[in-house]
Amino acid sequence: MPLTDAEVGQIVKSLPNCPTPPPLTELGEAEGASLTTNRLEARGLMEGEMIQMKNRVVVIDDDAEMLSLVQEFVSSQGYEVDSFSRASHALEWLRQKPEEYFAQLSFVITDMRMPELTGIGFIKQFQQVRRDIPIILATAFGSIETAIEAMREGAFDYVTKPFQLKELAVCFSRARDVRNLQAENQTLRAQVQQDWSVAGIIGKSRSMKSLFALLGRVAPTSAHVLITGESGTGKELVARAIHNLSPRKEQRFQAINCSAIPETLLESELFGFSKGAFTGANQSKKGLLADADKGTFFLDEIGDLSLPLQAKLLRFLQDKEIRPVGSNIAEKVDVRIVAATHKDLSQGIVEGWFREDLFYRLNVIPVNLPPLRDRLDDIQILTASFISRIAANHGIPKKRLSPAALKRLMSYSWPGNVRQLENTIERALVLAQGEQIQPEDLLDFEDAPQKDFDVELAFGQLMPLKQLTSLYIDYVLKRTSGKKEEAARILGISRRTLYRRGHDGQGESSSDS
Repeated sequence: MPLTDAEVGQIVKSLPNCPTPPPLTELGEAEGASLTTNRLEARGLMEGEMIQMKNRVVVIDDDAEMLSLVQEFVSSQGYEVDSFSRASHALEWLRQKPEEYFAQLSFVITDMRMPELTGIGFIKQFQQVRRDIPIILATAFGSIETAIEAMREGAFDYVTKPFQLKELAVCFSRARDVRNLQAENQTLRAQVQQDWSVAGIIGKSRSMKSLFALLGRVAPTSAHVLITGESGTGKELVARAIHNLSPRKEQRFQAINCSAIPETLLESELFGFSKGAFTGANQSKKGLLADADKGTFFLDEIGDLSLPLQAKLLRFLQDKEIRPVGSNIAEKVDVRIVAATHKDLSQGIVEGWFREDLFYRLNVIPVNLPPLRDRLDDIQILTASFISRIAANHGIPKKRLSPAALKRLMSYSWPGNVRQLENTIERALVLAQGEQIQPEDLLDFEDAPQKDFDVELAFGQLMPLKQLTSLYIDYVLKRTSGKKEEAARILGISRRTLYRRGHDGQGESSSDS
């Protein structure tokens, strides 16, 4: 996305404080004196600290003396140099280089005014070859207008002649750091794709490796799957992975959230209805199960399905037939069911709100997703993936996660799991002011990690269980600002159950009503 004038102005202000060039009539003498001083300075810097990694740099300048000076200085900093007196020659040469060369290329420094092709002209054309190589523009004809144009065309930095070599070294260091970060990100993305990702699911922890192995065995079959795990752990992502890795991948993947649709509508959504089945049914409608024929159907939050609908779903699983609402005609449907829940269905069987026979029909292949607090090793690669995708979606530059910010992420218990982490990174990426995401940019959680609940500390007196339950529900509603859906998720009950217990969630925002 092109930079605005205001953005470019801010970038220009952040550039190294380079000296203002002398008048044009004095350039020859001034440059000569500067070159002599800079050569002595370069020899002193040669004896200083050298760059550990030996990378390449392309230098372009039509002034032979200046080209020699910059080449000598760049070499003294530990780089291998490819120098050119014409930007057009450098461009043609770079166009023919293999990928291995660009993997070693740290940055390009080019003069502004040259015959045949100017520095800005070189930037425009080189951007079509490679957009990931930082380009530093050097000129004796500096102006804000030139800087703005250079930045708009993709220049990484802008320096004016005569420049001090120490300042140039700082500019080189910044360009090298950016290039190294890009290389690290590319390596990380490649490694994620090769070793740490299966059908869009990312993880390198032991628990995720076990999950990947299980998916590899389960996906090729048609066995029904029950996915369990806390909210935000990625149950739908796993369901899609099972579909995409299966022989059914060319067919439809349908999904429905059982807690998001009123019970009176859910049956007709699942099984369809015939014309005249109820008031307003002016024509027949195909159900989602039939629509997913030969494919995969994902039933999210299956624990919120009412008992009558559980019975009808069980009949479908037994007979492989559906009967639309208001119809006596059965239709054969071949669909694989993947169900998911954050609730304990075994406890639901004991308490009577979930059918035991349906549980065993669905639980052919159990898949349990670990919470993020049990797979903290995955936070770094998850964050890198989120930053790349979110930056692309919003059209904003990628930002690096500072070590302190990563440490803070690793110390949190993540009650909202991967979904909460993704939201946290998106907010930080949009709001962070600098080139790195700092701890203060992470606004989604408290500093201290959550601790285990201390019963002795929490209760100063004994009380009936009913009273304790009511107090705790009130407490959760208060902590969630009255948002019933979030409170129900934390409590492990349905929103309808929350209503039945007499908690109306006063103070809830209108967006959640």
